Amino acid sequence: MKKYFLFGCAVLLAGCSHGQLSSLPKIQDNNAAEVIIIRENQFWGGGVTAIVSLDNQDIIAIRAGDHSKIKLKAGQHAIAVRDQGGFSSEVHDSVLLDCIDKNKYYLKMWKGISSRFNIKVVPETEGEELVKDTNFLELKQ
Repeated sequence: MKKYFLFGCAVLLAGCSHGQLSSLPKIQDNNAAEVIIIRENQFWGGGVTAIVSLDNQDIIAIRAGDHSKIKLKAGQHAIAVRDQGGFSSEVHDSVLLDCIDKNKYYLKMWKGISSRFNIKVVPETEGEELVKDTNFLELKQ
């Protein structure tokens, strides 16, 4: 019985993890595009960790009220979001980002009333305001 209890606790704790999930592309170029991924600090869905993928590879588990920065080479990149929990790895929403060197892009994520995550590109002014109200989640690149 004790083994099952400990296993259950481990599963629950694993479901709460956040941070970097895999290595990011190594970018040495100072001209690379910068992408800031922001998870709004909201009550609705705030307890659910979101998984962000870059070009079909899971890269970040991010909680409500966090933001992260990644550098990307110029070109087209797919950024998607889904729930960490549940029985499905179905993507909830995604954006196709046409990155240009030295440009900065802000992506806002939130949990909708439909219980699905949403993601969209927002203007720099809105992105900067969102960053002020969130915690920085550092990633190694």
